[in-house]
Amino acid sequence: MRTASPKSPEPLGLALKVAAVVLWSLTALSVALVVLLLAVVCLLGAESGKDVTGAWQRPLTVTSGAAGVLALLYFAPGIRRMPRDARLALLGALALPGFLALVVGVM
Repeated sequence: MRTASPKSPEPLGLALKVAAVVLWSLTALSVALVVLLLAVVCLLGAESGKDVTGAWQRPLTVTSGAAGVLALLYFAPGIRRMPRDARLALLGALALPGFLALVVGVM
C-alpha cells in the first residue's frame, strides 16, 4: 500500500511568496506613513481653524487611482493566467515605487 508523501514547496514558489510579502509590506508601510502624516496635518489644521482639504486631495486621488490600476492589472487576461504568487509579486513590484514616490511627494 502506497502512502502519499507530502509535497515540499518549490523553491521558486517560496521565493515568490517571500517577495510578495516583502513588497506588499513595504507598500503598506509607505501608505501608513502617508495616512499618519495627513492625519497630523489635518488635526493641526483643524486646531488652527485653517482649511486643509488641499493637503489630502492629491494623495487621496493618487492612492485611489493606483488602487484602480492595480485592480485592473490583477484581472487582466495575461496576468490572470499567472500563478497567484507570481501575480501578487508582480503587482507588489509595480505598487511599491508609486507609493514611495507619494511618500516623498507628501513629505
